[in-house]
Parts: sequence; structure tokens; C-alpha cells
Amino acid sequence: MRVKASILALALVLTGCSYEPPGPAVEQAVAAPVDAARVTVKDAGSGDKRVLSYEDVNTEQNSHFELTEGFSQDVVEKSVAENFESGAPEEATTAFDLRAEVSEATDDPEQTPATRNAFMTLSSPTYSGTDALNVESGDGFQFGWRADDAGQVSSLRLAAPQSANDDARSILEQAIVELTSMPIVFPEEEIGEGAVWTLDSRTSGESTLLQTTTYTLEELTDTGAELSVDISQRP
Repeated sequence: MRVKASILALALVLTGCSYEPPGPAVEQAVAAPVDAARVTVKDAGSGDKRVLSYEDVNTEQNSHFELTEGFSQDVVEKSVAENFESGAPEEATTAFDLRAEVSEATDDPEQTPATRNAFMTLSSPTYSGTDALNVESGDGFQFGWRADDAGQVSSLRLAAPQSANDDARSILEQAIVELTSMPIVFPEEEIGEGAVWTLDSRTSGESTLLQTTTYTLEELTDTGAELSVDISQRP
């Protein structure tokens, strides 16, 4: 038995047919392969167990994404280090709306086999940080990926609007990479409520990190699954 899961694991919102004006012209999409993540089941859970998978082909979803990042570093004398309290890091938040569609993936002999093709268009991008950077020209940035029913992503495509400035390209691309570096991949094994599994992968972007994502299946229904997540990264 399969359980439906929505794009980005958020509440699925189906929309009717309606006219929308075309967005800004985008550049030729740049594709990059994505290494398959290693999935390890730590605890299969209890109760009714099933193989979970995505069933979102021919669906649409509207959502909002926000990414807040911060970094601080202090160098102090050893004599005061024990009682030293670091100040709050300088933070910057990137936010945008997303319109997502999933279609059936086409056969491509040059790419890893996939069943689902996710396509995203972002709008109303904003950025708040110490530097006043304008990302509005990135409105209409497109990206997408090929994946299988379990959620394994095999390739990522990015297409910036032709009119986007350098700030918009850099900041929005970084946010997209962060978003796509946290996929929800289900195990091949049957699992039930309370199940725990890990996802070992590598992140891309400004620096490559080894990332371990631990998922816990908090609730399982006939039509969906609620998960909690813990993410750790290391060089």
C-alpha cells in the first residue's frame, strides 16, 4: 500500500485551471547531477507498517519558503573563555513564494531513471541582511529536479531570469540549493509510526558538507505522513 506525500512535504493545495500571464524570460537551464543519498532504517516503528512513497504526479502546490542564516566568531583570551558569552550572530533571511508542479518524468538515456519531474517557479523574492541587496529582479527564477517515487533526487536544474542582477542570482541560487539539499527520501522497507531512518548525503553550494538527516515518523494516516527532522552537518 502506498501513502501519498506532497511536494516539499507540505499541505497539498490543488488549483483549478486559470489564466496566468507569462513570467519573465529565463536563461538556458543549467543541469547538475545529484548523488543518491544513503538511506538507513534505525527503527522500523510499530503498528500498521507500509512502504511510503510519493503519489503527486499531475498535482500543483503553492507554498512559502524562508531561509535564515547566521554566523558569528569570537577570539578571546583563555583566561576569560570559560565565562565568555558570545553575542548574537548577524542573520540574513531570504524568502519567496513558490508555485510547484509535478509531472511524469520522461525517459532520458543520459540521466538516471526517474518517475517524477518537479518544476518550481519562485516569485516575490525578498532579502533582509546587514547589506541592502536587491533580489527583486530574481522574480520568476525557475528550478526543478528528477526523482523517483521514494524521493531520491537524481538531477537539479536552475534557470535564472535574463533580467536578474548578480545579487539576485547569487542569493536566490544559494537559497534554492539549501532547499533542495534537504530532500525527504522514504526507505524501501515497510515502516510504521515511530520509525526512525537516516539520510546521508553531501550538500553543495559555497562549501561541500557531509549531512546526516534523521527522520522520525510521528503520525501515519491513509493519505499522508507527519515527520520530525534533525539535521547535522560536518566538513
